[in-house]
Amino acid sequence: MDFISPLDDRYYGELRDYAAAVSEKAFVRYRFRVEVLYLDFLVNTLGRVGIIKPLTEEERSRLLSLLFSDDDYGRFKEIEGRLGHDVKAIEYLIREKLANVDLGRIAHLAHLGLTSEDVNNLALGILVRVAVYNYLMPELTALLGTMIPLMERYAGLPMLGRTHGQPATPTTLGKELAYHACRLAHWLSVIADIKLQGKVSGPRGRWRASQ
Repeated sequence: MDFISPLDDRYYGELRDYAAAVSEKAFVRYRFRVEVLYLDFLVNTLGRVGIIKPLTEEERSRLLSLLFSDDDYGRFKEIEGRLGHDVKAIEYLIREKLANVDLGRIAHLAHLGLTSEDVNNLALGILVRVAVYNYLMPELTALLGTMIPLMERYAGLPMLGRTHGQPATPTTLGKELAYHACRLAHWLSVIADIKLQGKVSGPRGRWRASQ
């Protein structure tokens, strides 16, 4: 009775993989990864121009190996409850993890120059790509592969057409399957052509540090 929609209840069994890919925990994981990759870029850039001491290859490997585990979600919620800010909680969690791998000297650079939407929009792009290309597209492609031989097999099988639930012009089962297969192929092509965009422009679009 506390579910938001049938997707969380009646159909959850069929959508379990999708749920794991688009859950709040998954969204936090994607945002964590965006922050780590941005920090790697920032540290590398500042190191090249002599503002900070560059990371060694081994240090950079430690930085890029930082991952968000299931156990980290509980810690994230603790920090978020204290701060009242989800993205800031991810930043603080990253600082803790940097200290744990002896990279505390760059912890103050985490999230430097970013605004929350820089992180959120890129993480949402990852979320959509994971859901679409790991789950939706393979399943729809498999469905299309099932429909094609069926429409050929039943191309000549007569059936009564319907309109508004009422008997209508006769058709064939193969023709109806072909119609839906054609629509499915069209939308698969449309989905594949979608180019998700993202932005990293800093607070109020000014690249100004917010700490």
